[in-house]
Amino acid sequence: MKAPFLLLLTAMSFVACKKNGTPDTTPKVYDSTPSPLMQKTVIELDAYHKDSGWLQLPTHYNSGFDTKKYPLLIFYNGRYEGSKYGDLSLMKTVGVPKFMASSRFSFNVRGEDQEFIVLCPQSYNGTISPIATNQIIDYMVKQYRVDVSRVYLTGVSSGASSIISYLTDNQNYANRIAAIVPMSIITVETEKVANLKYISNASVHTKIFCGNADTEFKENKSYVDIINRYRSGLAIFTSYVGGHGSWNNIYNPTHKYYNPNIYEWMLQYHN
Repeated sequence: MKAPFLLLLTAMSFVACKKNGTPDTTPKVYDSTPSPLMQKTVIELDAYHKDSGWLQLPTHYNSGFDTKKYPLLIFYNGRYEGSKYGDLSLMKTVGVPKFMASSRFSFNVRGEDQEFIVLCPQSYNGTISPIATNQIIDYMVKQYRVDVSRVYLTGVSSGASSIISYLTDNQNYANRIAAIVPMSIITVETEKVANLKYISNASVHTKIFCGNADTEFKENKSYVDIINRYRSGLAIFTSYVGGHGSWNNIYNPTHKYYNPNIYEWMLQYHN
């Protein structure tokens, strides 16, 4: 009788262990399938480098009679949503890509229906250099009908840091951007903090979000204060309940959480 009893105890202990927090090492499978609203694309940075990404084009973009230019929205993922070799599945769990498969990024702003060209380039570690960001914009302007006065950047965590790194690299880069919405920026390099003045000089409308339990909360608030020191009211800081990673509600394209939502907010501005 002892052997079956011991086996039962062992099984019960295993179940208890799983419930008490033993890591589940079962591989997770994420969806990397395109949909009618989003497609996989390749961005050519230069003759030697290419990046994969998700793309959404406006409703009538390829109709043959639509010749208008559209605002460009670029989203940067964080450290844990990227991967190598063109696997875009993890990107669909966070931010803009999470909603692309089921939502057309079309909004009515000031009485006018407006749509974006939406691009989500892949970064395997969440970091994209200022040069690469500039190459991405150059490629999109060359390949698509982009309204160059309405280029918008948004991203999370290290992706948000890449946005700030781009705008503080040199004044010409900042001059290309109409508005940015970074989420929970990882600490910006000290030497670039002083260059936040480039954002003010270029009148880049800035809306920074950060959770009130985020370890980077004070730093994110300080970036807004510095920008506004150069040009009062240009930057807005919005806190929400949560820690690092609680940003998907902000990217929801409905008005369930924010009205106007961040897309409508950006569409107000041009450079």
